[in-house]
Amino acid sequence: MPDVKCLPASLAHAADLAGRLSQSDREEVRQTSGSDPAHSLMAGVEMSRMRTALVQDNRTLAIWGFMDGAEGGVPWLLSAEPSEYSFKAKRKLLQGCRRDIDRALKKWPKLSNRMLATNVHHLRLLEKLGFQMRPDGGKFVPFEMRRSDV
Repeated sequence: MPDVKCLPASLAHAADLAGRLSQSDREEVRQTSGSDPAHSLMAGVEMSRMRTALVQDNRTLAIWGFMDGAEGGVPWLLSAEPSEYSFKAKRKLLQGCRRDIDRALKKWPKLSNRMLATNVHHLRLLEKLGFQMRPDGGKFVPFEMRRSDV
């Protein structure tokens, strides 16, 4: 059985994942920021207040975090191809993300960002995590989650 852990993300985790980012994530980074995906991953780790790495058998599969935004927290996640995930890693990803979303909602009343509409794996993940999506037929799908007292 694979050894799967959620750990505080470091630049070493980002360096491990950078060369194996999924094609969907690489394309999303290029279209949203126009920057190099590996550079964006490193910057995300450096700039995030909370950040977590999903590690399976000493290989980083995903990194996610939350940055300060104008209207609340900005969640993000970059990952390896879904084929690299064991069943245990998929389960751990959901658990870790849910834990961190709960923590983030204590800090920010709203979490929001946008996702490339063709990134179907991450759109499914957002649905499972309970984010509200507002597709408008464009290239990106805005998504958000609000604290219950807002």
